[in-house]
Amino acid sequence: MNRKYCGFLLINKEPSVSSHAVLRPIKKLFDCKIGHTGTLDPMATGMLVCAVGESRKFIQYAQARANKCYQACIQLGCNTETSDITGTVISRMPVPSLSTEYISSIIQKKFIGDIYQKPPIYSALKYQGKPYYYYARRNETIPIQPRKVSIFSISDVNYDRQLHQINFKVLVSAGTYIRALAVDLASALDTIGCLASLHRIYADPWKNQPMYTLDTLVNHSQPEQLLLPIDTALPHYQRVRLTQSVLTSLYHGQIVSIDRCPQELVEGSIYLATDDADQFMGLVERRENGIKALRMLRME
Repeated sequence: MNRKYCGFLLINKEPSVSSHAVLRPIKKLFDCKIGHTGTLDPMATGMLVCAVGESRKFIQYAQARANKCYQACIQLGCNTETSDITGTVISRMPVPSLSTEYISSIIQKKFIGDIYQKPPIYSALKYQGKPYYYYARRNETIPIQPRKVSIFSISDVNYDRQLHQINFKVLVSAGTYIRALAVDLASALDTIGCLASLHRIYADPWKNQPMYTLDTLVNHSQPEQLLLPIDTALPHYQRVRLTQSVLTSLYHGQIVSIDRCPQELVEGSIYLATDDADQFMGLVERRENGIKALRMLRME
């Protein structure tokens, strides 16, 4: 595979389309395997990070620290089977008199920092090898354990008293469900609620990078120019420059003696390996007995 067709692509997803559907035209365009670093619900818009070609190998190493920022809107007074506005309404409840100031105070008291949330039953998390939504669609009950997530900030809170809607911006850790946050916040306000809209502003570490619509991508004369280098997803790993002979040994699955490395490496740590020209080659791990390849680009 030509390496110019490897990298991360930042798509500005439109509403009413699944993340999987977004990947199909990209796969056809680049004629290679495509993945993503995390789905967006069909109703949601914004940054969908697509992994083109060999960049798929490194998704798991980028995801661990991929905090995400959203603009969200919660509809109070009703809840649905999917916990968002696209689902069938299953209950309604009066909304008490609320203000932006009061809602902000509840948020600061109960929803900032490390919290536990119960993921929605309509989600792609797995139970006994099948996604939660498999059981939801069959009306089957499964045990869902609360998970620890981090909410770093909730800002720009605004409450529309006429529409009973809360608008806000939120920065969260990977694995946080904004639909679950909507349900929990509504409960803390003595009512019920669901997610009315969601826009992903960015996912780390691509905070200040441009996004592209699918139309822009497929009509671009050189779409490969829109790909971001693989190592842009891995800024949290220290770089280590290795000789070609060391890289060749790693490519062949050999554990390389630590004395062949030009710098001191900490045992148990993962490093971003580059060649003599500082080009990204893959990820390596310092073991007790030397250096071992974790994920490497194919040799040309």
